[in-house]
Amino acid sequence: MGILSEGIIILKKYHRHILLGSLGLLFVLDIVTTTVALQQGNSEQNQFMIPLVQDPVLHLVIKVVAYIFLFVTVERAYHVLIRIESRKKRPSWERMFLQTIYALVILALVYLISFYVYVVAQNTMIISS
Repeated sequence: MGILSEGIIILKKYHRHILLGSLGLLFVLDIVTTTVALQQGNSEQNQFMIPLVQDPVLHLVIKVVAYIFLFVTVERAYHVLIRIESRKKRPSWERMFLQTIYALVILALVYLISFYVYVVAQNTMIISS
């Protein structure tokens, strides 16, 4: 097997772990960059987060709770929609439906990662200016 095909197998097997790890890293970077930006005298742009980001510990708790919720949701979706359901004899249209729902869960996770890449980039630009 070539390196590319081995990489694809690893990505296929661990895709949700890679995505969740990336989101966790982005959450940490968001907390750090937001805290630094606020210490420099900048203000929070997200109206919902204004009362929460003033205290870095509270900000961390909110992100940890959100991360745990997302982790449990993605893992549960995988085990219920893909792993367990694929063992049962089901019509192909039903398996495809379950796989589509799982794909939507992964798409939502990719969207969140994209959003937090933007947030961290914005925070970094504000800090560096």
